[in-house]
Amino acid sequence: MPSILEIREKFPMYSEVSDLELVDALHQKFYSSIPKADFYKQTGIAGTASQIPGTITLPPKQEKEPSFFERVGALPETAARVIYGGLTSMAAAPIALGKEMLTGTPKEQTARQIMELGGNVPASPATQANLQTVGNLTPNLPAFIPVVGQSGQVVQTANALANRVAPIGQRAVQTVQNALVRAPEPQMSGGGAALTQEALLRAERAQRQGIPLTKGEQTQSLAQQQLEQDLLKSNKPQLVAPLTNLKQQQQEAIGRQFQRLTEATGSTVADADPIYLRDVGKLVDKPLMAEYEKSIANYRSKYNAADNAGETLQEVPYQSLKDYINKQTPTTRTSLAPILQDTLEQLKINDPNNTGNISIRALEDVYQNIGKKAQPGTPNSNYGKELKNLIDQSTEGAGGDLYKEARAARRQFSKEFDDVRAVAKLVGSKGEDRLVRLSDVFDNVVLGSSKEDIQHITSLLKRAGPEGEQAINELKGQTVQWLKGQATGVNGVTKFDNFRRAVDKLEREDKLTELFGKDGREQILDLRDTVRDATVKKPGAENYSNTASALMRGLEKMSALRIPGAQTVAEMRQNAITKKQAKEAATFNALAPANQNKLVP
Repeated sequence: MPSILEIREKFPMYSEVSDLELVDALHQKFYSSIPKADFYKQTGIAGTASQIPGTITLPPKQEKEPSFFERVGALPETAARVIYGGLTSMAAAPIALGKEMLTGTPKEQTARQIMELGGNVPASPATQANLQTVGNLTPNLPAFIPVVGQSGQVVQTANALANRVAPIGQRAVQTVQNALVRAPEPQMSGGGAALTQEALLRAERAQRQGIPLTKGEQTQSLAQQQLEQDLLKSNKPQLVAPLTNLKQQQQEAIGRQFQRLTEATGSTVADADPIYLRDVGKLVDKPLMAEYEKSIANYRSKYNAADNAGETLQEVPYQSLKDYINKQTPTTRTSLAPILQDTLEQLKINDPNNTGNISIRALEDVYQNIGKKAQPGTPNSNYGKELKNLIDQSTEGAGGDLYKEARAARRQFSKEFDDVRAVAKLVGSKGEDRLVRLSDVFDNVVLGSSKEDIQHITSLLKRAGPEGEQAINELKGQTVQWLKGQATGVNGVTKFDNFRRAVDKLEREDKLTELFGKDGREQILDLRDTVRDATVKKPGAENYSNTASALMRGLEKMSALRIPGAQTVAEMRQNAITKKQAKEAATFNALAPANQNKLVP
């Protein structure tokens, strides 16, 4: 059985806790099978009769209440006792600090011993009664008045005071026990192991990305997150610097991870700043338009060969086109889709005698006219597609082999550049009449297109060679930068909700895998989850009023004589606790061996 000295050596971080509180907490958590009285004896500490079972509690001795004159006569002794307690409190701080510097003994331990000596000075019954009255009035006195307890002792620490005043004392002891054993929050039956595994996964995921997490963010413990929020609100930033520094490093690390993902795509100009969108658009537009012009030149050369061979002079009927146009209302033909009326007029020009037949060459000219005037995304485009299909039916099987080859090339061109709306809008953009501005190319290709459209556009860019490959890299890099912009906004502070919605949009439409492959998708989803761990707190953790912490600080503020320019023992103790809590929150690593992260045996 460990002695109280051995227990103290094992738990030096609880030097501010009294021996009785420390031993009682250990007994309740680890040695409850041993009778409390026996446990106290074996550790070398004696509890009070009410704390040790099996002892006989004698009725308290009834002492005579001091008379008024006795109490008046004891006033000099009372004043001396108060002054002595205050001087003891004042002297404890420099003595404790000096001993720690010379011998390494924790200053909290030395201060506690000094204060205990100061509280054990004998006092007469009349003086004790006077001190009792002073103690009852203490909460209404200024902070520099020494606090005197009911027994006539100067109250050394918040825990000592808490032991004398119920029910606050019970809560203080429970706080000590919770700190010692790190009791987990209530969970569903069988959930403990899963929760631990989740903490490990969170820590491992964050470590892969080089993003640090606090202890509360790794464990997702409500109590720990509440503590960390309270520490971050501290009015002594030098004490909680490890925690505030980690949160700053966390923001920087998230930004670096976005940059690493961008660089991994091979992008050179992508950036979250919208001013660079035009550069991305130019790099995509150039190879795509080059492939577009190449395809046009290919099928036109084939038509020229068919024309030269006389294969396009054969006349074919076009009545099906006239019937389709005449079925539409006058409003549709002239206002909604004027391409209908325009096509009818083109047919009349090529067949002035209204024979119902025109040459293949003439019908092909009508086809090209429809392609030029049927803007993507308009009624003209929809009706124009039907007109083109009717022309293809009219020319099916006509002409010779050269015409058939030219017709097949033209069909392939339409399939690649006309029939895919996203592509048609891009290649239909020329000069000042561009349907899509260069700064909007990324939005149209990635955000405004379907997965299938992205596949089609990237296949065309790949066909364009190295410039096309680089254009794909720019689209990928700009996608990462767009996600960064959604995550950090204009002020650079990471906010999870917008980032989550942005990632979920791409994931829902299966664009992440299409753009980045399986591994890239997993990296982005990991980043999303780590940003959530770092920024989203459990309900009740933020805007949290730490009543217990505020109470302890208030009690400690009253527990010693405050001298201008000098730090009280209570402040020294609280500062040490705050510093230790901030350091632990900032350095905790769920992946480290268990004995590095626990204070229990």
